[in-house]
Amino acid sequence: MGFSHSLKWLNRARVRKIILFLGPKALQQFTFSLAIGLAVFAIEIAFAFALQAFFVASGIANDSSIELPRWMPHSDLPTVLLFLFGTGVARALLLWIQVYVQGALTEDLKHLQRSRILKWAFHTESISTSEVTGLFNERVNFAGGVINNLQTILIRVTTTSLLLASLISIAPGTTLFSCAVFLGLGALIK
Repeated sequence: MGFSHSLKWLNRARVRKIILFLGPKALQQFTFSLAIGLAVFAIEIAFAFALQAFFVASGIANDSSIELPRWMPHSDLPTVLLFLFGTGVARALLLWIQVYVQGALTEDLKHLQRSRILKWAFHTESISTSEVTGLFNERVNFAGGVINNLQTILIRVTTTSLLLASLISIAPGTTLFSCAVFLGLGALIK
C-alpha cells in the first residue's frame, strides 16, 4: 500500500464534492494560509539572522565566523536590537494572524454547513429531529475541527519544507546528518 494507492479514491468528482462542501471562502482562506506559511518562513529566517547579528554586535560571536546577508545590520548594536525587536513583533503578528484565520475559517465552515442543514431540514417532508440535531452539532463541529487541523498542517508543512530547504542549502552535511540522527532517534523511541 503505497502513497499513490492511498490517493486513488481522490478523483475529480470527489475533489469537486470536497470543494463544494468547503465553499469558495474556505478555498480562499486555504490560499491565504499558504501565504501565511511563506511569510512565517521569511520571518523565521530573518529572526535567525537577527539573532546572529545580535551575537556579532554584542561581541559574543566573531564577525568572520558568521555569514550574514549584506543588507543585515550587524555592527551597530542599537540598529541590530531594533531589527531583532521588529522581527520579533512581526513574528508574533503573523502567529496571531494564523490563529485568527484558522478560527475564522472554522466558524465560516460551521456557518455554511449549518445553513445548509437548516435549508435541508425545512424543505424535507419527513425529518428526524435527532438526525438534524446530530448533524447540526456533532458533525459540523467535527468538520470544523478537521478543517482547522488541515489548515495548521498546510502552514506547518510549508514553513518546515522551506526551512529545511534553506538549511540544506546553507549547510547540507550538517543538516542531513541532523535529520538522520533525528529520524534514527524517532525510530528507536517508536
